[in-house]
Amino acid sequence: MRAGSAEQVTVLRVRNVVIAGDSMLSAGPGVPAIVSTVVGAVLGARVIGNGNGQYIAGALSGTAAGVIGQVAATHLSQRDGVEVIVRTDIGRQLVVAQGADQQFVTGERLYLVSSGSGYRLTR
Repeated sequence: MRAGSAEQVTVLRVRNVVIAGDSMLSAGPGVPAIVSTVVGAVLGARVIGNGNGQYIAGALSGTAAGVIGQVAATHLSQRDGVEVIVRTDIGRQLVVAQGADQQFVTGERLYLVSSGSGYRLTR
């Protein structure tokens, strides 16, 4: 366990956002595409074509599999979120983006929880 801090803040503005790239699927640039490309190339070479044609088929199916894998990974790594602008009691303004598991309204008093992994708002 790690210690953190909490302070009360007032919500100034809330808007819905899409949070992208915070899952295992986005572990690195192009990781899903590379894996998909290799798998697609091997399968394409084994299933389609004879002789030199199988290498062309493997390259084409590998490229297609890579593109499809990257698009799927991008889509699956997105989730709904909220961006909340808050003001502390000493007048400092902060922007916090987090998952949309809680909904907030302008003027509401919340707790801004700070820890080693960043900030989070809660009631």
